[in-house]
Amino acid sequence: MASYVLTIVSYPAADNIGTFEWGIAGAKGQLLAAGRGTITGSGTTTPLVVERLTYHALLAGLQALLAEDYAGALIIAAAPAFIALLRPGNHAEDHDLQRLRQQAIQLLNQVRSALTLHEQVVVPPLFVEATELARRAAKPLPPRVIAFVTQLNANPSAVTDEDLNRLQIRGTDTYSRIRLPELLPLVQPPIVAQAQAAFPDAPALQAVVLRWHLRGLNLDLALRKAALSAQIEARKSDCSNPA
Repeated sequence: MASYVLTIVSYPAADNIGTFEWGIAGAKGQLLAAGRGTITGSGTTTPLVVERLTYHALLAGLQALLAEDYAGALIIAAAPAFIALLRPGNHAEDHDLQRLRQQAIQLLNQVRSALTLHEQVVVPPLFVEATELARRAAKPLPPRVIAFVTQLNANPSAVTDEDLNRLQIRGTDTYSRIRLPELLPLVQPPIVAQAQAAFPDAPALQAVVLRWHLRGLNLDLALRKAALSAQIEARKSDCSNPA
């Protein structure tokens, strides 16, 4: 029977921003898929903590595992304090952590075959850029995009439409491969609500907002990025269908 190890780790950079990483390895230790994400909390939410960030790593890793249809025994390796949260009877009083735990359990219930929780001291960074990942494996955000997002977030009011138009992945990353229903558990409900309110009849644009928010972009800028994408697509449609 095939076996896989999903290793997860997180590290807050400040009260309301943090990074998480996950990696899926095969029985011989070969890296099959890996990803990295940045979560930025809003000013009205509680500060990010290691456990909350680690849940996001777990959810992203499980989404990738299930999307690739890996079948076999799964070992989840994480810090002892986080593994304790996953075990029955160990429920944190934090309502947000409880919500994330329920979402994780829903995904864990979809894992076929044996599941083992393994306590392990995981020191970030979890992985080094791999030269050869599986063809469909998830990808970390390119460093140039991370740098540009940081630059835009530093002064959101000065960001122009041209700046947002230049903000492109030019390929795919972890979140490019995740559809809206799978994105929803990864984002705090108030953020989801704002995306839905801004684009009530456009789930594709809601997904654009959530993907860019998960990549670390300021929420207001993520909403503008989605609106700009809609305008560009509308202009393309008008050009291809002249009156």
